[in-house]
Formats: sequence, C-alpha cells, structure tokens
Amino acid sequence: MSGPLFEVRGLTKRFGGVLAIDALDLAIPRQEIHALIGPNGAGKTTFINLVTGVYRPDAGDIRFEDKSITGLRASRVTAAGIARTFQHPALFEGLSVFDNVMLAAYAHTPRRLLRDVMASASSRRTEHEHQQSARESLKFVGLAAKAATAVTSLTPAERRLLEMARAMVTRPRLLLLDEPFAGMTLEEARGLVMRVRELRQAGVTLLVIDHNMRVLMKLADRVTVLSFGRKIAEGAPLAVQASDAVVNAYLGRPRAAA
Repeated sequence: MSGPLFEVRGLTKRFGGVLAIDALDLAIPRQEIHALIGPNGAGKTTFINLVTGVYRPDAGDIRFEDKSITGLRASRVTAAGIARTFQHPALFEGLSVFDNVMLAAYAHTPRRLLRDVMASASSRRTEHEHQQSARESLKFVGLAAKAATAVTSLTPAERRLLEMARAMVTRPRLLLLDEPFAGMTLEEARGLVMRVRELRQAGVTLLVIDHNMRVLMKLADRVTVLSFGRKIAEGAPLAVQASDAVVNAYLGRPRAAA
C-alpha cells in the first residue's frame, strides 16, 4: 500500500477561546520513528487525545491506512490498530503486573467473544492467546520476572514499561508513546531506546513525545515541532535543532547573533 500509514490534515481543536491544535498537517510513513516535541502547553498530548478518540476535533481529518478514523470512539481506534501510553501511567493499582496486561487484552476483545467466555472451546483458546500475548509483551519490556508482582511495588520506570506492555498486547501497527522516558535514568532510557528500535524492526510505526531531547534526537527519524498548537518546524533531527523558530519557541527569544 502506497502513501503514509498515518496522516492528519487540517486538524483543529479549540477549548473555549484557546486554539490547542491549529490546522495541523502531519504524515508518518510506515515503520518510522517520529518525534513530536514542543514546549509545555504546545498541544502534544491534545494531539494524541484527538487521534485516539478521547477528544473530537473541531475540524480536519485523521487517516490511518488510508481510511478516516476521525471521531471514532477510543475502543474502535484501538481495534483499528492504534495504541497509546499515557503521560501518567493509567494502571490498576490493586492488581498484579500480569493482570494489568491481561485487562488491556480483554478490553479489546470483541463483545461476542466475551459473551461466550464461560463456555466454548474457542473462548478457552482466546483466553490462552491473551495469556500468551501478555507474557510476550512483558518479556519484551523486561518485566517477565515481575509478572506476579503488585503494581504498587514497581519503580516509576517500571510503571512506564508496564504501560508499554499494556499497549503492545493489542498488537498495534501504530504506537503513540507519551513521555516514555520521564523519570528514567540514562541506563533505563538506553534500554527503552533499544526496545523502541526493535518494535520498528518488527513492523510497528511509532510517534514519541518526550522532553528528553538528548534521547529523542538520536532515536527519531524525523521530528515535528509544535508551538501553541501550530507546527513550526519539521524534518531531520539535526535540521530541526538548528531552526531559529525552534530555538525561539523553547527559549522565548531569538537566537543570539554569532
């Protein structure tokens, strides 16, 4: 299939008098690692919420695999092949690591299968497949040894890895990572970079939001920069870093003359 895997055209979102996303155009080819950066309040998480059905856009179109997903409910977006993590991990504190991943798998099981979950052989087979997928996801992020551990005992970095495992169990073709490196040591961040690259090699396309510029600029194939909801730069990491508009957005002043 030709064309980008994911694309938004003229995407716009207002909250009262505030223009959070301003006529944004963005396209991501298959198997690209694309970084979305910008100062606090630039609209990055709002963008993810629009894509994943948390918010409805006021204007524009969101397309995935050349089909419009604009306005779909979050569950239907995930069923289409898009998953996300959250800036603040949304975990079930009273459950184990394994059960948290299993719940994510169940959440995206068609209702017709859930109605039969207590009966048929096919339902038992689905249960086994969910368990296998959960184990594979935990192994991939490095949490297999903590499958039976209570979520409350995890470190901040481990909680983010669990969020990633919960997203991966839905087998997405596009994965949106919202500040995955927050709270990680340099060594932990390096480990996550390796896993993100392995996901890309496995055929997953990734959009990554984070404030760790040192990591993102080495990880991303391309970078899009938002400021007050508007795209101000896009391109290869080195070119974006050298942009006067980007420096001004982050520092609040023009670049000093040489």
